[in-house]
Amino acid sequence: MCFLATNLIYIGLAMAWGFSIARRILHRALRRYLLLGCAMAVLWLLLRAVKDRFFRDDGVTRCLWYLYYVPQILAPLFSLFAALQLGRWEKDAFSRKWYLMFIPAALLIGGVLTNDWHQAAFRAMPGAATLEADYTHG
Repeated sequence: MCFLATNLIYIGLAMAWGFSIARRILHRALRRYLLLGCAMAVLWLLLRAVKDRFFRDDGVTRCLWYLYYVPQILAPLFSLFAALQLGRWEKDAFSRKWYLMFIPAALLIGGVLTNDWHQAAFRAMPGAATLEADYTHG
């Protein structure tokens, strides 16, 4: 019960931060990227809570574990975009070339989510019962 309450407090704090951003930041593009970063934090906390409490199947928990990396890869990207918006007028957008940063992010996400096929991101140690029991980074 304490584990669930702790996660709900963390998710509530992240959502309160998001509501605060939505109310205080006037620059639309900056607000959008900060809110996307906040959404990635909420998603990561939600995945963590759901994986540890509601699923016992190794396949499902492994998929949820891989999904941890989606917000971990996208949050810094959205933070970079927010930093690029600082000091600009609302009508002045940063160069569209920066959106090419989604390509390596998508490749990294695709690589982690398909780890079961290639074992390049995580490898189970010899004799380990599951990937989460004992693993090395690929």
